[in-house]
Amino acid sequence: MEMTQETIYSIILMGLMIIGIVLTFVVGKTTADPAKLHKRVYNLLNNYARPRKFRVLNNVPVETKDGVQTVDHVMVGYFGLLFVNDLLLHGDYYGELTDSQWICSKTDKQSDTTTRIGSVANPLLSARACMEASVDLLARHGVYNMPMDAIAVKAHKKGEFVITGSKKCVFTLRSLRGFLQYNFFLKDTGLDVDKVCAILEGKA
Repeated sequence: MEMTQETIYSIILMGLMIIGIVLTFVVGKTTADPAKLHKRVYNLLNNYARPRKFRVLNNVPVETKDGVQTVDHVMVGYFGLLFVNDLLLHGDYYGELTDSQWICSKTDKQSDTTTRIGSVANPLLSARACMEASVDLLARHGVYNMPMDAIAVKAHKKGEFVITGSKKCVFTLRSLRGFLQYNFFLKDTGLDVDKVCAILEGKA
């Protein structure tokens, strides 16, 4: 049966629509909204913090020696403070703990080809800079010798780390849950959670 030009155009249009739907599904899964990715990490931290009377602050600006830097989350509890920066690119991360940049790439297992997605500023360096600056900030308000730690968390559920020496400071969402069970978070230092939060938020 001979197809009319109108029928051919209809078939082409339908094909384009199907391709568009497939691409939307694939891209949507691998390039999630950054705000939603940050919230994944926040929700995990907050679900741990809330029943323990801890608090989780988001997007906290800290005056460091290199200027103002913003840490994605700070969990404040009786144990001390945990500074957390998120990794948002979907892929595998490569680098050294002290590198200024980490490379993110993705490997297609079927074709065995690796594509570089991009690079990100080392989130640990920024989190540690904010942590160190917070020691001085808290001391100016009479809060001394508080235990602190800084980590980075991959917000996507898939992907690997090839970051040398990162076992205890770079986590997936799953491994972060295990990390929060460490004895470090069970200690009671007598920290005043509300006071420290007010200092970090600039309300003290």
